[in-house]
Amino acid sequence: MSKKAWLELKNRFKIAEKPRIMTLMTRLTSLKLGVDEAMELYLNRAREIAYNLQEVSEPVSDTMLTSLVLRSTR
Repeated sequence: MSKKAWLELKNRFKIAEKPRIMTLMTRLTSLKLGVDEAMELYLNRAREIAYNLQEVSEPVSDTMLTSLVLRSTR
């Protein structure tokens, strides 16, 4: 009985995470380097979003993160 309850709780939590995942993915894919923003701060923002995605079981590969960061500095 407790295994069934745990699986149900896990499933409901996963469904509730979908909006957060979509928000984080949108933030990551639309990330832009600010005009006067230091590169270190920009990279920290990208890493923070990637870390938050990993926390909700949606990890971003290093290759993908590098590609998104380089693309958005143009």
